[in-house]
Amino acid sequence: MEKLRQENAKKAREAADQLFPGENWVEIEDRIFRSPRRAIGKNSNYQNELRDAQILRDLESTIYLVPSRAVVQEENLTLL
Repeated sequence: MEKLRQENAKKAREAADQLFPGENWVEIEDRIFRSPRRAIGKNSNYQNELRDAQILRDLESTIYLVPSRAVVQEENLTLL
C-alpha cells in the first residue's frame, strides 16, 4: 500500500507542476497541498473542498488544491 501511495503522490505532483508551473505548493495537512493563490476566505468554498480533500487523503490519495478560478482565468490557464 505504501508503494502505491508514493506512486500516486509522485504522479499528483508531476501533474500539478505541469498544469501550474512555478507554483509554490504549501502542505496544509499530510498529503494535502494548497496553492497560496487559492481563495480560503469566508466567501470561498474552501472548507467544503478541504473536507473533500481529507476524505480522498484518507483513501490514500495526494491532493493539490489549485489556484482559484478567478486567478486562473486572469492568467488564461485552463483547469481540467
